[in-house]
Amino acid sequence: MAAMSALDSELSLRVLNVECWSNCCERYVTDDPRSAGFGRLRVAVGGATGDEIIRVFDVWVTGGPYYGEMMGCPVRHWRIIDAYPEGEEPLYWKWPAE
Repeated sequence: MAAMSALDSELSLRVLNVECWSNCCERYVTDDPRSAGFGRLRVAVGGATGDEIIRVFDVWVTGGPYYGEMMGCPVRHWRIIDAYPEGEEPLYWKWPAE
């Protein structure tokens, strides 16, 4: 698998899809991003040569579980908690494999 550093300094990013998860009471995939406290983004990272590699970025709302509508959907601050090549296991959010 190609390393991002091999793509050169002119990187382009293209978000392929976002999977939103609720992380309050029970963990589950949600269609409503307003209730998400965790997200998994598949991103195509490309260079000037046209080569692309796929990376997965896991993001988490700071401050613990996010209760979405129960809290009135307040503004969230997101933190990248994991980044890894597509097809590899995440280091942190292994649900539902745990």
